[in-house]
Amino acid sequence: MFRTNGLTSTGIFGGALMLATFLPLAGAQAASSEKVLYEFKGQSDGDFPSGVLIADGAGNFYGTAGYGGDLSCKNNNRNGSGCGVIFKLTPTGTESVLHAFTGLPDGSGPAGGLIADSAGNFYGTTANGGIGEESFCKTGCGTVFRLTPGGKEKVLYAFTAGTDGYGPVGGVIVDSAGNLYGTTIDGGSNEHCGSDSFGCGTVFKLTAGGTESLLHVFMGGSQSDGAFPAGRLISDSSGNLYGTTGAGGSTDSCGTAWEGCGTVFKLTPDGTETLLHAFAGGSDGAYPAGALIEDGSGNLYGTTVAGGSSDNCGEGAHGCGTVFKISSNGTETILHAFAGGSDGAYPLGALFTDSAGNLYGETGAGGSTKTCKLGLLPKASGCGTVFEISSTGTETVLHVFKGSKASDGAYPGAGLIADSAGNLYGSTAGGGVAGCAGGIGTVGCGIVFKLKE
Repeated sequence: MFRTNGLTSTGIFGGALMLATFLPLAGAQAASSEKVLYEFKGQSDGDFPSGVLIADGAGNFYGTAGYGGDLSCKNNNRNGSGCGVIFKLTPTGTESVLHAFTGLPDGSGPAGGLIADSAGNFYGTTANGGIGEESFCKTGCGTVFRLTPGGKEKVLYAFTAGTDGYGPVGGVIVDSAGNLYGTTIDGGSNEHCGSDSFGCGTVFKLTAGGTESLLHVFMGGSQSDGAFPAGRLISDSSGNLYGTTGAGGSTDSCGTAWEGCGTVFKLTPDGTETLLHAFAGGSDGAYPAGALIEDGSGNLYGTTVAGGSSDNCGEGAHGCGTVFKISSNGTETILHAFAGGSDGAYPLGALFTDSAGNLYGETGAGGSTKTCKLGLLPKASGCGTVFEISSTGTETVLHVFKGSKASDGAYPGAGLIADSAGNLYGSTAGGGVAGCAGGIGTVGCGIVFKLKE
């Protein structure tokens, strides 16, 4: 059984995994109280946690932080910040580093979270590191890695830019034969794709023996295809892959230099691609982010970081984001359009669903009208939220993050997991220790949190 954020798949993506043993929630929650389980210091312990957590049967959590660790390592031209870590966190909040990345020829900037097999090995991707390439990615084009239970890391594949892709930021999934599948946000060709990026991204397969092949090369809006896939893939029992691209789908502009507003795609085992939906911006949503999830009827659910309206949530009049559903026959429905402020803005990461059909997720901003001074969103208000959307479409904000000054997190976006008691667990990219060694602007190096009823 393959389970990620409430998605259960069988078939070829079946019994090889020992992912989070946490169970789906039993029902909807009311407003929740938060406990900070760990605050990253930006030193050897890590900085900027990224990717959804996974857990073992003893309640220990495992995850990645994009910076920190070996502070002598240069990560994507950010000197002195470290190249990231894989960490373990006990139920009582004791953190240990299982691996600190070192850049070249090791990876740097682990992204997309981890998966684990039945032997306790972890698999994931790094956005940088591996092999440096002067024209495209001087600090490395990214890697796929394995980490043994004893902490020994092996680079299974190092991307070289150009036709094999580069920048695998979405993590990987695995089938019962041990083959890994993922995406690269760039590469696939040497052609420009809507901006200065070379290539529009790829979907790749990596055999258990380390041979990489491309299942699909995205061509961008001018070819009515997607561009820049970033979220983790999901699969069905027939081996079809599903994912999103952050741009492409048309040649229309959604407010950036990229063509198109993004897509939801399906890829058959032989590499045949179908666009299930091309976003149009405005009320339809734009720029899908994070992995999809699927219910038992074949309906897909996800988020877009823009669209839903023409409101300005801090980054122009492009809307504050949506939660969407795509039915098995391809019909899209907007379940919620965010309005900023107390409602939240810019939903990120994968959704989580409980057994009653309620959806849970995070917004990277909003929740209040105060700013958390994030450098990338200088005008966006609020430090982010955790929200619930009931099976009838009613949204409830379960928690409003307050940032470092309130000893809280800021900017959640990796996704959530839950235990059998209905407690939610996740991380924030900022917040926690104010003025830590790294951090986003002045808002801290991030936290791991628990929300309970």
